[in-house]
Amino acid sequence: MVQEILDIKHVNDKIGKEEFYGYIKKNEPVVFTSMAKEWPAVKKWSADFLIEQVGDKLVDVDMCKFGKFSEIQKMKFSEYCSKARDDSWSEEYSQKNRAEKPYLRNFPIDEYPQLKDDVMNESYFNQSIHNLIIRGIFLGSKDSVTHLHKDTGDNLVAVVKGKKFFILIPPNQESLVSYDKDLEIAYGPSDKKGIQIKDHPSFSKVQKLYTVIVDEGESIFIPIGWLHYVHNLDFSVSCSCWGKEALI
Repeated sequence: MVQEILDIKHVNDKIGKEEFYGYIKKNEPVVFTSMAKEWPAVKKWSADFLIEQVGDKLVDVDMCKFGKFSEIQKMKFSEYCSKARDDSWSEEYSQKNRAEKPYLRNFPIDEYPQLKDDVMNESYFNQSIHNLIIRGIFLGSKDSVTHLHKDTGDNLVAVVKGKKFFILIPPNQESLVSYDKDLEIAYGPSDKKGIQIKDHPSFSKVQKLYTVIVDEGESIFIPIGWLHYVHNLDFSVSCSCWGKEALI
């Protein structure tokens, strides 16, 4: 049983690049409640708006499980976005567990001039320190999930639409995780479909982990090397921005 389930620090004040790097140095997750509130994406990016901007462009949709066994399928963006918004997947997918819902991951926002300036999380990274900046859009239906994984860069995630439930596990706890992906994780006491975190076999040896719900207009910093699990509680659109230190 997990010994400690901790809350993540929330920062309500607007911050700049210098303050952001102060949090990076602490190597702990933090939620910035006002960082993205006024971004154009938060105000404009409805499903209909995104369909209008991207149209029938073919995108790579993960049709199955996250990880090396993922089944990637080409789909028109307009079709995928409509189904994700309405949660109108076929009965085949509705009967599977949440982790097997189709999900559009790492949609390359910087290839779309009409969208790329609507999110600004890259502006918080100092390119003399993080000399490789990568951004990607994650767009999923209610109850779509990304399994526990860790990133190879510091990640600043801005939630543009909907809200997301996160579990974060410090690097010194990684070896204690059992990775039982077949048993769903509950996001709270009202979630009867999943197993509560304190009772979940994946975390039976973990001493501490962090949980948080990140709302529309909020951002979360996920330090490099921290395991994290993400559950979309609504139709959700977010932008991840990874700052990496690449060898030149």
